Amino acid sequence: MTDLEILADDMVSVTSEVEPSIASTLSSTLSGLLSMPKTMGYLAYDFLDTDNRTQRDNDKTRLMYLIQRGYVNRESLQKIISTIIKKYLSKLNDQQRRQLYKNMIGEQIGKIASNAIVLGKVNAALISRFIPRLLFSMSFSTVLTIGAEQSKTVYASRRLLNENPSIYWELRSSGDLDLLYFLVEEYTKPFEKAAQLKDKNESSFNELLELYLIRLAKHHEQ
Repeated sequence: MTDLEILADDMVSVTSEVEPSIASTLSSTLSGLLSMPKTMGYLAYDFLDTDNRTQRDNDKTRLMYLIQRGYVNRESLQKIISTIIKKYLSKLNDQQRRQLYKNMIGEQIGKIASNAIVLGKVNAALISRFIPRLLFSMSFSTVLTIGAEQSKTVYASRRLLNENPSIYWELRSSGDLDLLYFLVEEYTKPFEKAAQLKDKNESSFNELLELYLIRLAKHHEQ
């Protein structure tokens, strides 16, 4: 299987409408337990990383204010996901967006619909599939103890800044939502990679879209 095929599969997987099963419940619980050593690793690296301590302390202060303002909620997660999905959809032309919607929903968007309407419909459809799966996995995670995972939060934000600065600054300007990025990173990463591919290799980007559309159609037929 090629890298593009794997990425296309990942894009379909994170937007699957399949209801969480008992097996996925256990998998999610186990994943949370297995992430503890990784969290400890972030803490250890945080202690040793003296060069960026001031910057990290500023980020941790932002995180505390974010929690105090009550921004650790569904609406914030929707905003983060929407920002990243819109970035991907902005790379598609109108025809590609319409085809994506058709393969995903099984129906067409009216021909007179504007680009903005098409973009909004596809974005809403994708978000509706992200959120249930994301919230399910988070029911076994540490949303309520996010303050204890400051190091993991801060380094995920720094990673986003380095890898996708436009998304970072848009999320940060929307209320420091870059600090919640680590909660959705696993789910949005395939679409981030797909969007970045457009600027690197347009032919590969178009090939990825075709693979994604084929897999979406097959998934919808099941």
